[in-house]
Amino acid sequence: MHSSYTSFAFCTTVRRGHSVVVLGGDVGGGKSTHAGLLVWYFRQRCGIGARYAHVKSFHVFSRAFFLLLLLLRYRSRLVLRACRSFSPFRILYEHDRELLVKTFAVASLLNFLDVAVIALARQRLLGAFMRVLVFEDHVVGYANDVMYFFYVLGRRMGRWSRAACLLGLLYLLGLLRGQSTVFFLYAPLGELARRWRGRGIPYEYAEYLLAGRAAARLLERMSLKITYIDTSKPIPKVFAKILCSLKEVVENGK
Repeated sequence: MHSSYTSFAFCTTVRRGHSVVVLGGDVGGGKSTHAGLLVWYFRQRCGIGARYAHVKSFHVFSRAFFLLLLLLRYRSRLVLRACRSFSPFRILYEHDRELLVKTFAVASLLNFLDVAVIALARQRLLGAFMRVLVFEDHVVGYANDVMYFFYVLGRRMGRWSRAACLLGLLYLLGLLRGQSTVFFLYAPLGELARRWRGRGIPYEYAEYLLAGRAAARLLERMSLKITYIDTSKPIPKVFAKILCSLKEVVENGK
């Protein structure tokens, strides 16, 4: 993909300081694949300490809260089985919208706590590994969820829920500005549908996907630079493009 000289120049430039790489994008867009490749490249080809972290908003505290609600509401093991295929939020959205709206303010506050823990973990990881941290999702995923929840709940979202979501988004934006490289991995809908069939992902994720693309545009309006990468091409070409974009950013003084 690159000559040995180019790889050496890229590595020595990264060694000057910490770098945070954020991979967001479509469901099935190739985030996990390319995150793993990046970590391998930094470690094996460049000799740079790198760490992978999958960070998704509404993932720890708030998901546990929604799961507890489901268990109290239905009191059945079927709920646990259903959560293997659908998120607890999605189940409440489909079957008990009223309960979802009533409890969403609490979930939003828990989600903000998630964001704070993520930020603390990121700082600790940077201090421990001293080189490159590759995040899957992070601020792009958070903005995606915020956009999606605003869409599905509409005006029924309470004032405190809106405030908690937006506060977390602004907090993450402040952390990312000036010290991170953000990629949005996407593919044509036909290609994504083919990947979803192979992975057993329900097609209803299309509305979540569209919310994510709208969220990326919103982040750009909030002065966050995002590089869009089409992953419908062969993986080596896509990965080479990601490396090229990273090299340019790092060499400009990052």
